[in-house]
This record gives sequence, C-alpha cells and structure tokens, in this order.
Amino acid sequence: MLDFLKNVGRFARVGQMMAKESVKKRLGSEQGMSYTEFSYQLLQGYDFVHHSIHASISRVNVQIGGSDQWGNITAGTDLIRKILQTEEDGAVWLSPSMLSPYKFYQYFFSR
Repeated sequence: MLDFLKNVGRFARVGQMMAKESVKKRLGSEQGMSYTEFSYQLLQGYDFVHHSIHASISRVNVQIGGSDQWGNITAGTDLIRKILQTEEDGAVWLSPSMLSPYKFYQYFFSR
C-alpha cells in the first residue's frame, strides 16, 4: 500500500478528486463519504493504467463503465497522461519495435 501511495498517489491531486461530481454528491449527502469510497477512484484509475501499460498481455485498450463510474474512468485516463507524459506520442519504450532508437535517443538528449 505504501508503494502504491508513493508511486501512484504522487500523481493524484486531492482538489481534482474532490471536484468530481460523484464526490461532491456523496459529501453533500447525510451519509457522507468514507476514505475507502474516496480513494476508490484512484484504485480503479490505476487498474486501467496497469492494463493499458501491459496491453500486449492483457489486451485492454478501452475502459467501459456506467455513468456512476465516469469519475473513476477519467481518473484512469488522467493518470495515464501523467504517468506516461514523456512525449506527445506516448511512453519511452526500451523495445525498438515500440520506439525507434532515434526517438529513444532524442528523448534523453533533447531535454
């Protein structure tokens, strides 16, 4: 759990999580919202990140959910963007079949 918080939680912004309509609705209700419910959007979001990164194994390219899951789905796409924001066209891969050696070189030496 600590690794998750350190490696994934650093990309999450509480303000952005609080701004989700589902969170606002639950916080405004009589029951309120537990930490478990609040953090679930980050867990579901990371699940999509994990499957997207390992798409060649899991074959997950699309996430589908009901309207009540929209905040969690967008949390996943936001995480992907933040975790993989290396360049416009995606991640820096070590495999030449995924990224040309030229682009690999350019990524590190153009910064």
